[in-house]
Amino acid sequence: PVSVGGTGVTTAANLANTSNLVLLNTVTTTDATTTNIDFDSTYINSTYDTYKIFSQVHPVTDNVSLKVRMSLNGTFQTGASYYGQGLVNDGATSVNNNSTDNWDVALGVGNASGEGASTDFTLLATNDTNIPTMMIGTISMRSYGGNHGMQTGSYCVNSADAHDGIRFYFGSGNFDTGSSISLYGVKS
Repeated sequence: PVSVGGTGVTTAANLANTSNLVLLNTVTTTDATTTNIDFDSTYINSTYDTYKIFSQVHPVTDNVSLKVRMSLNGTFQTGASYYGQGLVNDGATSVNNNSTDNWDVALGVGNASGEGASTDFTLLATNDTNIPTMMIGTISMRSYGGNHGMQTGSYCVNSADAHDGIRFYFGSGNFDTGSSISLYGVKS
């Protein structure tokens, strides 16, 4: 067989995974009834220690925060001080909370037509029991007032645990139809 693009790969399906990013799953909502978008141990496991997550999300409820929780042994952690975070937005205001029950990864997301958020996250050290699981990210959005918003954040679990899942949800309400989150494994 002739290789595709000189990569030595002979099928389009295999060509898609020749970079350092391997698409593990994409969840796209088909209606407005989805409360959580989860990636469980089928995807977050010992195969990869680093993940990339890209999303385009639109909430049903206006002026809400996109939030994240990590799973430990199949249970999403909700402890009052399990997570820490630092977040800066385009107005030069910041959030620094070292004791919370989730990561607030996008604040004030709007639900009107043309509003919503797009994210680019890197999830690190998911299997390491010496270094806490951390996530860094950039968020671009149209906020609840219809204005452009930019946020960047650094997030950390407050203990060194091996995690086996990640959950995305809004502080109130559901994901609207067409919201999409893709999870990629990063090859070492």
